[in-house]
Amino acid sequence: MPRKTKEINPYYMEQEENKETIEEMMKRKKQKEREKRINQKKKAEKQEDFDLDTETVINMTNKNKLKKDEERRRKITKQEKKRRKRIKRIKFFVKLFLLVGIIAGGITFALTSPIFNIKDINVINNNTIPSDTIVSLSELKPDENIFKFYKGDAINKIKENPYVESVEIHRKLPSTIEIDVTERVATYNIDYMGKYAYINTQGYILEISDDSKGMPVIQGATTSEEDIVPGNRLNENDLRRLEQVIKIMNTAKDSRFRREGHKY
Repeated sequence: MPRKTKEINPYYMEQEENKETIEEMMKRKKQKEREKRINQKKKAEKQEDFDLDTETVINMTNKNKLKKDEERRRKITKQEKKRRKRIKRIKFFVKLFLLVGIIAGGITFALTSPIFNIKDINVINNNTIPSDTIVSLSELKPDENIFKFYKGDAINKIKENPYVESVEIHRKLPSTIEIDVTERVATYNIDYMGKYAYINTQGYILEISDDSKGMPVIQGATTSEEDIVPGNRLNENDLRRLEQVIKIMNTAKDSRFRREGHKY
């Protein structure tokens, strides 16, 4: 009996070959995915091991970074300090210029505004010298600016009157002048060419008059006649004699005071 021969089908063979190829591809794909997962795990473990093992290196890196940041901040701080100092200097000069401008404007206003023109001149504490005489001596005038006269000049002019011992001038803004006068008081006389020269207790010659006004007369003055002028003072010899007279007069006054039964 003849042996049967197996027939070969090319199409089937091609399918078998294709089938093996697909299985191999799927196997390779799974193998790659597995290897990939393994590599990722190893990489993660390696990264974790590196972070733990190289903590010192990381810290030093951080320190270097912090140092650089600190240097950068210091640099910024220095620049900021310079900037603030410059701004402060500018503000100072601006304020200074504004202050100078305000002062200059205020002075100009005070010297030119009619608000500060003199309207009243008051004299106080004068008993012997008339107020009009003192105002005339001061040469102060109404409607003159209250800031445009020098006090020292006005005081010296008023003190030309021998009865004036001291003067104070006060500006009462906006338009009033007050002249405070301290006067010398005539207390004694000395003979002067048949007349009387009034003097005070400090020996200042105040006035030459025909009337003694009932005041004690000191005889035998040695001050020269040309020096007996209102406003002058007795010489040293006469001042000593005047001092003795004052002591005698005070002693006599005290004795009379006691005799009359008065108590201090």
